[in-house]
Amino acid sequence: WALRLSKKMDALTFSISDGKASSDVTASEQSLGDGEWRHVVVTVDRPSQMVYLFLNGKLVADQRCQVLGAAKLPSGSSVSSS
Repeated sequence: WALRLSKKMDALTFSISDGKASSDVTASEQSLGDGEWRHVVVTVDRPSQMVYLFLNGKLVADQRCQVLGAAKLPSGSSVSSS
């Protein structure tokens, strides 16, 4: 995954990839390059294959990303923190 600000600083893009295919979710805003801090949150709902992009607590973009359905953990694998 990656989070990018456009060169003109007027769009924020979240990209997700499984190594073979990728999807982008982009939110256009008037100006993100004004020197002010922003709070950015991305949530992923794998069962529905949806990605939600929030800026300062407001939903600014959402999109279905089929690449999410392809990624599965091998049998016997788990995700944990140490």
